[in-house]
Amino acid sequence: MAHELKKYEERPAQRDMLREVVAAFNHDKISVIEAGTGTGKTLAYLIPAIAWALQNNERVVISTHTINLQEQIMHKDLPLVRKIMPQEFKAVLVKGRKNYVCLRKVHMIEDEPELFEDEDSS
Repeated sequence: MAHELKKYEERPAQRDMLREVVAAFNHDKISVIEAGTGTGKTLAYLIPAIAWALQNNERVVISTHTINLQEQIMHKDLPLVRKIMPQEFKAVLVKGRKNYVCLRKVHMIEDEPELFEDEDSS
């Protein structure tokens, strides 16, 4: 990673977290890890998750609370991981239902456009 990141710095907490994630994957366990800002949590779980998925020919789901973190993973973290991992892998972004348009509701809106008229426009 140091070759790909100009300002890379060794982070013992990140290394410890990565080891914990590796152990959880290898022993089919659940691990709850708390780490402070700047630890490098995303890479500490992405790298072992991807390595495990490739080695076991399985899929791994990474679930986040925010769309911002999803975007960071897709556009910043995964491109870096692709540079440092020897094997190719696929990744897709799947957003929660609240982030998609429901066709039933779209048709409802088409049938009753007055539902969305601005109350101040009268």
